[in-house]
Amino acid sequence: MSQALHYPSIEFNDVDALKRALLVWDRVYRIVPAGYQPNDQTEIQTAIQSDAVVNLSVDAQEKTLAAQRFLDFHYLRNSTKTRLIWPAGFSTET
Repeated sequence: MSQALHYPSIEFNDVDALKRALLVWDRVYRIVPAGYQPNDQTEIQTAIQSDAVVNLSVDAQEKTLAAQRFLDFHYLRNSTKTRLIWPAGFSTET
C-alpha cells in the first residue's frame, strides 16, 4: 500500500511528522467533516495542492455501513455472541 490515513485528529499538529510520513507513503488521507475548514499551515496547503494530502468526507450512509461492519466484526470475534462488550470508558453501567 502506498497510502495512509491520518488519525485521530483533523489538523496535522506536526508538519515534520507529515513530511516523514510522505517519505514512506505516496499519499496521506484525512477525514474532514463537511463544512469544516482545517487550520492548515502553508506547507500543509502545498501538500494538499500537490495531492500528497487528500481530504475525505464521510456521509451518513458510509458512517452507518462502517458501524455495521464494526459490529459484525466484533460479534464474529466475540465467542459468547451475546452482547457487545464496550470499553470501560464507554460503559453506562456502574
